[in-house]
Amino acid sequence: MIETLSNPKVLDLSNPVLNEAWLRQRFAGIDWGNGRGVPSALCGVKIDHVWEEEKRRVILYQLFFDGDFQQPGATYVGFQVAGERLEKEVRQVQKAVCRQPGRGPATLVWPEVNMVLLAFPNDRKMNLLDAEALGRWLRRRIRAGRWFTNLDPDALSVEAVPLRYVPGKRFTMLCRACSPLPGREQREERFIVKQLNALRKVRRLARYLEGLKAAMEGNGSSNSAGSPSNEQERFVLPGCLGLLYGWNAIAIEYLEGQNLKQLLPELDVEPVMYRLGQCLAHFHGLPFRVAKRVTPADELEESSEAVEKLSLHLPDAAPQARALLDWLRRNPPSASSRGLLHGSFRLNHVFLAHNRLALFDLDSLRWGPPAYDLANFLTSLYYLQAQGRIDQALRHQICRQFLAGYVRRSPAAISFQELGWYLVSLLLNKQAFKYVNHSHADREQKVLAMLAIGEQISRASLDKTKSLNRAWSALP
Repeated sequence: MIETLSNPKVLDLSNPVLNEAWLRQRFAGIDWGNGRGVPSALCGVKIDHVWEEEKRRVILYQLFFDGDFQQPGATYVGFQVAGERLEKEVRQVQKAVCRQPGRGPATLVWPEVNMVLLAFPNDRKMNLLDAEALGRWLRRRIRAGRWFTNLDPDALSVEAVPLRYVPGKRFTMLCRACSPLPGREQREERFIVKQLNALRKVRRLARYLEGLKAAMEGNGSSNSAGSPSNEQERFVLPGCLGLLYGWNAIAIEYLEGQNLKQLLPELDVEPVMYRLGQCLAHFHGLPFRVAKRVTPADELEESSEAVEKLSLHLPDAAPQARALLDWLRRNPPSASSRGLLHGSFRLNHVFLAHNRLALFDLDSLRWGPPAYDLANFLTSLYYLQAQGRIDQALRHQICRQFLAGYVRRSPAAISFQELGWYLVSLLLNKQAFKYVNHSHADREQKVLAMLAIGEQISRASLDKTKSLNRAWSALP
């Protein structure tokens, strides 16, 4: 029996490429042994992610074999296009083949659904790293005395486990390097490798990590506002270990733990969220500037583009979306303090390890109003609630403690009106727009629900008597 493993929210019985019953039948007819040795038995198919692009739908499939449901034995990226584009799409995908996968063919063509599939680790835009290439690079670093000098390069074994893969954009792996020592336990080092689609992005991330480390060291001992002496009120940040120039990749320090979104069911929510707010306030006060900016003008432009595309794909939602865009134009936020922003702050970018909060995904840093990061976090909670991951009571509890912790530590004067403006903008161009860019069941209803939340916030944020600390009580 081939198991169903996908999140039901990405399934669509009307479209065969999102219908697991159809997929199981299609994948089951393939020789997964590739003619070498004993064929593998397919036991599970998972639709891991779906992206809606302008000219194609991109779907990440994971396949499981021989009863092992922990680690996928094969991964395919499917590209579904209009019928007249299929031939061109097939040629482009076939050109991307540079390695044969361990199981199955490098490409598959399903003409009846206008789809071509490319086997991982082939990628149309990136030369993806593997454990063998990583081992060669690491041995050179060890021999040069630049890294992990406690390991023996001549007896080194390297494992790489994929963590996150967005075709053509980024690939993240957890890497484990170890070497045996005579008469003693083997030594082991772990680290993260993040591969991007351009060297300039990798260099920028390295600058961010090094700059943040220097800023944290220079700002960690002060007792002034925004610079707490208590280490529990500061994020732990991963360090940069080195660049893999030929691969457009960066090696990053490994920090143990799980992200807060995964931990929510077992988390002591109130103290952790209060501390999360304190840590973000400290982060906003770090003396580290970046070139990328967040401004109301930029936000309006992003929201305008989102409303145009949303109106095209979901016309029934257009009137509400345009009304919110008009409200944003009529009620620009007043100028406020500026500081360092995470740029994509939400629960799954924060890990809890050894009672410390660690901040990850630091390649979207911005300089701008702190209200932007707060709104990014709060709107992501609406999305989690829409997806059934949390309920309203838990969302209110998280909001209340998070904002209380932030206000306790931050010297920034952020009005409820300013926070409300960024909440409405991000509900439009981030949360509602996710349902246009990604495939979801009942996406039109969910978009309308997000827009209704935006309408309620637009009315509530005009209340000038509300403080930031009490904002949670006015949010729907």
